[in-house]
Amino acid sequence: MSSKIDEISYVILVNRIDIAVLVETWLHAGISDDLVAIAGYFTLRRDRNDGRSGGGVLVYVRNGLPCEPLSQLDKSDFPVSRWLSLTSQTSL
Repeated sequence: MSSKIDEISYVILVNRIDIAVLVETWLHAGISDDLVAIAGYFTLRRDRNDGRSGGGVLVYVRNGLPCEPLSQLDKSDFPVSRWLSLTSQTSL
């Protein structure tokens, strides 16, 4: 994943993606968020931490979108998941 960040960044930025979800990132604690950051987006990641290689989830969310991580659900029985709440930007 970290070796492909330039390509991923290009696709996200050129296509004006609001939210991108990447799986099988193979990221681990030794790879800092700075190495996978994309300007204009915040990142939410969940690396596999059960001793096996591979796996992992990384979510890019465009800055300004009303998105909130649901960290309490990350402690579930789904070790390679990332839960978010995205609220509508329009008012009723």
